[in-house]
Amino acid sequence: MKFGCTFCVLLSVVCVSYVIEAIKGNRFWKIRERVEEHRRKHADAVIAARHRSSPVKTFFIEQPLDHFNAISKGLGKTYKQRYYVNAEFWFGNKSPVFLFIGGEGTLTSRDVEIGEIEDQVQFVTNLAGNIMGVVQYNNEIPGQNISHVCDVMLSASNPYSNLIKLNKEMLLESNETCVDNCFMNYTRTMNQTCDKNTSCPFSKLMSLDFSDLQICQKVFKINEEDVFSNVQFSNDYYGANHTAQSNIVFVNGNIDPWHYLSILADQEMYRNVAVFIDGTAHCADLGSSKPTDPESLTDARMAIARYVTQFLDLAYASVSMH
Repeated sequence: MKFGCTFCVLLSVVCVSYVIEAIKGNRFWKIRERVEEHRRKHADAVIAARHRSSPVKTFFIEQPLDHFNAISKGLGKTYKQRYYVNAEFWFGNKSPVFLFIGGEGTLTSRDVEIGEIEDQVQFVTNLAGNIMGVVQYNNEIPGQNISHVCDVMLSASNPYSNLIKLNKEMLLESNETCVDNCFMNYTRTMNQTCDKNTSCPFSKLMSLDFSDLQICQKVFKINEEDVFSNVQFSNDYYGANHTAQSNIVFVNGNIDPWHYLSILADQEMYRNVAVFIDGTAHCADLGSSKPTDPESLTDARMAIARYVTQFLDLAYASVSMH
């Protein structure tokens, strides 16, 4: 793929998860599916309003199944990873090309534009997932926000009946009649909510030792020692939260639980900047602008645009000198 330019900028938009995520259960992912469906519908409406076809092109890259095994690719153990390129705003020098690799889950072109104890764990995880999903994607779905969940959970004096009410509401919005609490069914479709020995509003059945490591061992045949060594390797290789790369905008919302693992302060040595958005949740800045967006989100998007423009100007000036 050639654009015939001396200077092209690839901005990679990746929502990077921690190496070992907390097990979230089916309910969390049902909320996430609805968020993604809502985003795609919004993108469809935006494209239709512009009276044009999608500018996104689809490509594939061969990836090894096991990045920790140097010879796996040579043995043919690979898969085709889909990625998308949006060159709509590329018009030569000083203009960007957007690359999207979908590092956290299934990606579509619309995203680019705009048993026994195990079953008990799955059950309590699904109940917690109703709350976890809303917190992470606060206000992404109209009416689904933290305030509403709190209202439901405080609507009566019996917390158990309130939890039942919330679960029924989530089932209704997902067009479901029941919750699949089978752990084995969950493992076929293939993140830590509470630290061990700490106070937590959710069941102690959800823990790093039991939930996550058991999935690694049962589903993927990965032993505990390899998990920790691979996590350490990834942190060392990619820099964890002390990266030495430059010209990066780290964007987080203070409602998003993942912001605790991100970079929240500017790194002037590397020209990296942090944008911390009050009142927003997970990746809210990546969505299309809406009239209901809080002022903090609108201001953040403007700040991000200024920073990216500065990065492009610096890169263009560097190329021009040569």
